[in-house]
Amino acid sequence: MSHPRRPRRQDPYTWGDGDAVRRKKIINAPLIAARTEVIDRQSELVPIGKRALDVIIDEQTKSVIKDDNNIYQPNPDYVVNQALIDKVTAEKDKFEARVADAEAKVDAIYAQHNSAESTIRLGGKMVFVDLAGAEYQQDSKISATTQTPAERQEARQINTDLLALKEVMRAWSTRQKRVPYRSSPLTMVLRETFADARNCGAGMVVTVSPATMHHAATLNSLKYGSLMGTAR
Repeated sequence: MSHPRRPRRQDPYTWGDGDAVRRKKIINAPLIAARTEVIDRQSELVPIGKRALDVIIDEQTKSVIKDDNNIYQPNPDYVVNQALIDKVTAEKDKFEARVADAEAKVDAIYAQHNSAESTIRLGGKMVFVDLAGAEYQQDSKISATTQTPAERQEARQINTDLLALKEVMRAWSTRQKRVPYRSSPLTMVLRETFADARNCGAGMVVTVSPATMHHAATLNSLKYGSLMGTAR
């Protein structure tokens, strides 16, 4: 059923349609390239940031020992390698600056097309992610014997990504100041969708089974999917 087009609002990217407001974004080749660069820079930052954090934690751990009362005290036999900490921190800062520069390019493209003289190009972007998950549950003796080392490694990575996504949704739903987007490449890629809550929407399709043998997997899937509803 078709409806007559509503008058354009003052915001050139907003249309009124009944009680709903549908927001549009300019999508063009430079913007797509700029967004891709942001994702690339963020992906580069993840291992660098993880190494910096690992070094700092390792140095801090070595700098203390437990006394006879099981209380942590400064370790007199170890000197913190501050030079190493400064080195990895500087490297992390460099890659964070590259992410900021890439994000600034995206903002600049939006600013350029926000002027009244710009040609309006309506469009959008959809991101589909197959979270896998349930088929990798290690709750049976069979899976442990039939999976190859590569499959077990893939399962561990999937579980890591799912846990990272769960923590992001939990932090997002409780309006925490810090959302751990950098915990995994998956959450880095989805950061734009979660961060821009006004112009982006996120949904989850949960596959479940009525079979009794799949009760645990179904329950876990429903609990996981409920986080998305809480976040929104």
